[in-house]
Amino acid sequence: MGRISCAMLALFVLVASMSLEACGSDGAAEPASAAPTTRAPLSPSSTTQRTGDTLPPSSGTSAAEAFTRFAGGGRPAVPWAAAVVYRISGEQVARFGPDVADRPETWDGCPERTTTYEGRDCPVSPLGTIASLSQDGGHVVYSTETPTAVGCNSYRPPAADAGTTVWIRPQEERRDCFSDFAVAVALDGSGRVVSVDLALSGP
Repeated sequence: MGRISCAMLALFVLVASMSLEACGSDGAAEPASAAPTTRAPLSPSSTTQRTGDTLPPSSGTSAAEAFTRFAGGGRPAVPWAAAVVYRISGEQVARFGPDVADRPETWDGCPERTTTYEGRDCPVSPLGTIASLSQDGGHVVYSTETPTAVGCNSYRPPAADAGTTVWIRPQEERRDCFSDFAVAVALDGSGRVVSVDLALSGP
């Protein structure tokens, strides 16, 4: 009887020991420390250029492209200067600030005391001119060389407002006596648009 009791006691101790080990393994595991996460800085190409941001002086084409997108109905993102002059064939039509320049209707105009311009009823607009070319299946090109003619008209470049001027023109195939145009986008030393001049060709 003593031997049986001792055996049963030993068995009870063994089972109890195994139960304690099992309870220890079922406990909540300590979370592993997470590796620190670093966020790579945004590259300049991944940011959006906003009105008023400084552009490098060599980015005239970028500003002209922004004006073209604006003409196509895109979000205004043209880097305007503090004051922008709007001219038609060298004649000043208006002068306004950046907030006003962002409104498409601002660019509707005509030379003083006229109701038509190059065979077109007033008002005319550089935005509408560029948009119409795209709607007709054409495309624009950019140049820093002053045109000698626009369609069948000789071209008089606008007053020099800044050191860089980019001309927005239709492709060569669209430069007939009525379809040709030149939109001169002049930039200051920081790459902001200080003036826009529209020249059209008429019959």
